Parts: sequence; structure tokens; C-alpha cells
Amino acid sequence: MTMPASDRSEPLPKPASAAAPIFRATAASDLPGVMKVQTEVYEESLLERLEVFADRLALFPAGCFVAVSPATGAVLGYVFAHPWTLSAPPPLDEEPGGLPDTPDCFYVHDLAVRVSGEGLGRRLFGLAEEAAGAFGFGGVVALVSVQSSRPFWKSLGFRAVEEASLSEHLREKLEGYGGDAVYMIKRSQDTRSPDREC
Repeated sequence: MTMPASDRSEPLPKPASAAAPIFRATAASDLPGVMKVQTEVYEESLLERLEVFADRLALFPAGCFVAVSPATGAVLGYVFAHPWTLSAPPPLDEEPGGLPDTPDCFYVHDLAVRVSGEGLGRRLFGLAEEAAGAFGFGGVVALVSVQSSRPFWKSLGFRAVEEASLSEHLREKLEGYGGDAVYMIKRSQDTRSPDREC
């Protein structure tokens, strides 16, 4: 879903605490909080089971991060990303079961934040992008934009793959992500534009 993406949500009320959130690697104990954010952010058809998140965390923990409240420890946002195959986004709510033998991109499966406009999504993606570079997958990052999140991802240097150039296989994959799903790619030579803060 990354796919997510989700600063893909309608803005929710900002937390009362003004303390800066803590960004860190995701732990298994964070998953209930991740599920809560997912439920607040996504429409029902895009929700995934806890087992799917647990599988992705075990699959590639180096690509999973959370933003948490320093006051309560509540999860405010998360990102799950891992090496994958370009133009072959995994189905929603299915455990991938393993990484591809020859991955050729870094895939942002899901990024969601409870509050937009605070820079949480941008920071979380930055951590995932650093992980991609550290493991040699920084050249190409891919995702599926949903729930009108395309402007956010565009501000981070992603480009939408034109409808006319989509393969039939990829079109079928995108159908599972909702009617406004857009497959997007960021290559290392792409530049970021600061036109939106999320």
C-alpha cells in the first residue's frame, strides 16, 4: 500500500503534546500501535492484518521505522519498506513470505501518519531511504500511492508511471489498491522539491 504512502490520510487533530516525536526502528511491541494508526488513516478496503505487518518486520527490519510520542509512547506514524522487484507490487494483506532472489528496487510498502503537516512522513521516508542506500538499493525506490497522496510523494522526487506504459500485469496489481492507486518511482538522479510538508 505503501504503499502506501500514506500521509495519504485526511488530517487528524494534532496531539496536545508539543514535544518532538522520537524516530526509531520498529519493534514487535510497536505493532498494535501501527495497527491503530493504519485504522485511523486508511479506508477499510486498504487495511492489512497484524500478521502481514509482523511478516514484513521480520522480513526486513532495517526498513521499518516508527515515530512515537515521547510523552505516551504512542505510535504517531510508521514506514515499512524492503528490497523488491520493480513493477511487481505485492498484493495487499498478503504475507510476502520472503524477499526476491534478485531484487532490483527498494519498495515502500506502507507509510502512514496520524497527523499531516508535521513533517513525520518526510522524516520516516528519509530513514527508509537511508536504509535503501546502506543496503545498495538506493538507485530505484518504488511504491503505490493511494488516497490522493500523489502530491506528497511527488514532493519527495517520485514520478508517476504513465497509465499508457503500465503492463497488464501491473494494472491488475494496482486494482487491489483502489481506484486512485498510482505506481510511482524515484530514481537516484531525481531531485526533491520542497513544495509540500507532511
